[in-house]
Amino acid sequence: MPERIKIKHVKDINYFCTEEVISAPDTEMEDMFLVEVNRGCARSCRFCAASFVYRPARFRSETEIIAAIDRGLIRKKKIGLVGTAVSDHPGLVNICEYIIAQKAQAGLGSLRIDRIDEKIVDLIKANGDRDGRARAGMQGSQRMRDVLHKI
Repeated sequence: MPERIKIKHVKDINYFCTEEVISAPDTEMEDMFLVEVNRGCARSCRFCAASFVYRPARFRSETEIIAAIDRGLIRKKKIGLVGTAVSDHPGLVNICEYIIAQKAQAGLGSLRIDRIDEKIVDLIKANGDRDGRARAGMQGSQRMRDVLHKI
């Protein structure tokens, strides 16, 4: 083994498949087709390994995501958008609007409270999401959030 392992990051994640390939029945997300929208995170929260292991932050293009959604809609009617910081994707609103226009439901993971605006709330409601979302700051004080780089 080398003394230090070097991770080779793919600069453009549009060049390889980042969507569900195998679907497992009788699992938590059996009814959801998973599409990765981003990899890495620019926030560098101190507790988050993915923020450091998968940097730099990279986003799949809306075109590639829409194509993956179309492939997923052939199999399932719920599309799970996954990544380290889904709400940081610059095209999230357009992507969610597209899913809803297809009479499908979007499963949104990694929503950060500082990125949720009125439009995102309207999309969550239009999406029919009744499960609720964890929106807590998870730290006891602003000082602790500052120490952890957590907004």
